[in-house]
Amino acid sequence: MLDQRRANLEINEKFYVQLVNEAFWNKYPNQQKRQLGTGSEDAKLREEWDKLAFELLTRIELLNLSRTARRGLGSYGTADLTRWKQQVNQVRLSSRAAYDIADSKFFHKFPDQRGEKFIDKSIGQVWQGIVGDTIKALTSGKSLQRIEFAAGGVQQVNGTLEPGDGKAFTAKLSSGQFMEVRLATDVNALFSVYGPSRKTTPLLEDSTEREWSGELPASGFYEFVVVSQASQPINYRLNFRVED
Repeated sequence: MLDQRRANLEINEKFYVQLVNEAFWNKYPNQQKRQLGTGSEDAKLREEWDKLAFELLTRIELLNLSRTARRGLGSYGTADLTRWKQQVNQVRLSSRAAYDIADSKFFHKFPDQRGEKFIDKSIGQVWQGIVGDTIKALTSGKSLQRIEFAAGGVQQVNGTLEPGDGKAFTAKLSSGQFMEVRLATDVNALFSVYGPSRKTTPLLEDSTEREWSGELPASGFYEFVVVSQASQPINYRLNFRVED
């Protein structure tokens, strides 16, 4: 039954077995690289392996990855990340903003990976699959909105985020302008505000703070990212004020 679920999702079998093995070995380090036997002496361990396999497959199912992302699990590499960065840069958004949204979705289903070095492990393939889908959502405009300021420099945007989801906004602003941005939303949301250059320190990054104001240090596209870590859908409202 478990293998049929995996096959229905079109997830590579070799990748899936390695993913479960790594989780199993992490829980039982003394079983590292050991092949479980079919006898009664390994019955409890085989039961634990199956339990982890079921749990991991369920988490992946709940991510609602695209078919393309699921079929790519086990084959992603640095070339894919480079290509995705180039794609998102074409819509005036940085990879760090895209990663904020991908991280939110990943850690919502895999909170045990927060703070871990997972990128070179099998579970890192799941993160890369999420990144691929995130880039598509951003470049299509589904998860990205451009903010235009009319006379007076005041703007408001609002919406709803599902658990683990996020949305990015960009605005073309000038050095020396004064900006004030305020976010009203659930307590389990994180807020980032990035300047137009990666060389500049983020104004806010994965922050629980809800506002930022000050003179802008550079000209270009500023990025605003809201992500949800709540267990239920949440509403958000962003208020902007920009003055010359």
